Amino acid sequence: MNVDLIAKTCHEVNRAYCKSIGDNSQLAWEDAPEWQKESAINGVKFHQYHPDSKPSDSHDSWMKEKLEQGWQYGSVKDPAKKEHPCLVPYEDLPKEQQIKDALFIGVVRSMKQDPIQADKSLNTSEANPAKKQISDLEKWGVEDPWKLIAKASSKKQGWMKSTKAMEIGHGCLVQVTTQQGNHIAEALTWAPGVTIIEHSEEGVVVSRELITLGSPIQ
Repeated sequence: MNVDLIAKTCHEVNRAYCKSIGDNSQLAWEDAPEWQKESAINGVKFHQYHPDSKPSDSHDSWMKEKLEQGWQYGSVKDPAKKEHPCLVPYEDLPKEQQIKDALFIGVVRSMKQDPIQADKSLNTSEANPAKKQISDLEKWGVEDPWKLIAKASSKKQGWMKSTKAMEIGHGCLVQVTTQQGNHIAEALTWAPGVTIIEHSEEGVVVSRELITLGSPIQ
């Protein structure tokens, strides 16, 4: 997957998240300043080279880059003065800022290049069944952070559609995948104020759905 495309997706997901918490200052990728695009691209590269990194590692890498470029802490973000309120240790960041690092990692991991994409099984949906269907499966990072919400496929006709979600803070990162033969299209979006609930029968999960936080479970 093209690094610039992944960086753009990370940027747009972050912009959607910022809007959900009342921050409308983020520009669209096409209008964003070059330093911001470069920062996103470098962040993607960092996670590609360090696939097991945590959100705190992501922040540390970002902060190291900023300090090397002459940025310093400031209570208000000011690119002209090179001041940023997030230039503090990860544990001192507000929760809503820590969520941004988790979102960034989630997007990068979901869009990582699959070298055997053409042989991808249409019927593989979870980590454990995948072990049985793919003999040389290799994994990295947190196991199965994405939860399957819905899926339909036809091995005979060669198509598959699925929706997965990852809970991060007060919302979910949602991924929709469509596959026709060897062609795969994916879309990501941030859904604020929702959570994943599971329905079980005799201790086995039979379905999942996204509901608004605070809604009564049906």
